[in-house]
Amino acid sequence: MRQFLLITIVGETKSTHITIVTQTLLDYSCVIEKSRLVTIGNHWVWVAQVNGPWNHITKLETALPAFAKANSLTISSRRCSEFAFEQDMLPYTITVTSLASESLLHELCNFFDSMDAIIHELYTQQGQQPSSKQAFDTLIIRFYLLADTQLSDFREQFLLLCDELNVDAVIDPEK
Repeated sequence: MRQFLLITIVGETKSTHITIVTQTLLDYSCVIEKSRLVTIGNHWVWVAQVNGPWNHITKLETALPAFAKANSLTISSRRCSEFAFEQDMLPYTITVTSLASESLLHELCNFFDSMDAIIHELYTQQGQQPSSKQAFDTLIIRFYLLADTQLSDFREQFLLLCDELNVDAVIDPEK
């Protein structure tokens, strides 16, 4: 039976530890099933779900603290299982653009919670218009809705929220 380990690694961008990490995973016969890497500030953050036989996952899990210390990395890990929905779900993506707002992300997450939507991925970026120097936010949220959700009601509620927040947004089904 496959075992899963969720690993979060933070390292400085000037380092080349990504190669060391991938080699270590190979050394323990663990396979990267899913991963995301992003540079934030002067650090990179890598989140990976690895799998392998239980004894290999256990050995890797035990070795991670010493590996982190030896390579000046911050690593946390947690056992996890495959993600499975209990009900039929439909995938969607929204893209939101607005003037910079401290509460925008909170308002959107609150809306998704109230609609029983499951956020799957979240991307936020704050930028600045070159012409006006006005700060703006871009958010991309991939989420799942229960299959029996009345889509017209969901869209209407979401667009009302966008009007209230004075943001521009697009909802697209995943293809």
